[in-house]
Amino acid sequence: MLDKYKIKEKITINPPANLNISKEDIVVIGSELYPIPDNSYYIGWDNTEKINNKQLIEEIDNLDLNLGDCYNNTHKIVKLGDKLNLNIEYFTGWLFPGTYLPVHHTLAVIKNESFFQVIDYAEREIRLKVMKKLEEKYNEVTREKFIEERKKMVKNKKNSEKTTLGKFPEGIFFFGGKDYRLSAEMTFRKLQYRFPNHPAYKDENMNMKDHTNLQKELRKND
Repeated sequence: MLDKYKIKEKITINPPANLNISKEDIVVIGSELYPIPDNSYYIGWDNTEKINNKQLIEEIDNLDLNLGDCYNNTHKIVKLGDKLNLNIEYFTGWLFPGTYLPVHHTLAVIKNESFFQVIDYAEREIRLKVMKKLEEKYNEVTREKFIEERKKMVKNKKNSEKTTLGKFPEGIFFFGGKDYRLSAEMTFRKLQYRFPNHPAYKDENMNMKDHTNLQKELRKND
């Protein structure tokens, strides 16, 4: 039943009318700017389900995971599948984290008969809580307030409490397929070389040896 989520042709993501996106910056999944592996899928909040495997969650808590290091984080999580006799796959593709422009990203994915379960160490649920709290308290969200509030919220949290365990938050989705760590890293390096002003990264100063400006500030404050 997962076949209905397979990507069979290029997918154009039309920007919202209120965004001033130039024609060359329109996202086309499966293009040279946004390549994906063969046999890729759409995975979103509407076809993912929560993970309740306590043993898997405990093992995730014992891993050494680092914010912004998805290539290695995903590899470590996938290796847990061998230990626990679970079929956890390494997926590479493009994640839309609630913004129009996506990020090149990897996920640990469990495929079920009719839904996916994703494992993604990225503090997504925590960030959403921070945003909601700041909007309710101050009616605005500044970078400084976000970093300060996020630091309070992640203090003493286990890995599993900072990880998407199965189901994506509403509005977040991903296009990608089965891959492996070195291939994922090489894909990104090639993009950096061929498209130094890639629209998804030109404003965030990101490369294979660094993190986005926000990630650098968050790691500095941990």
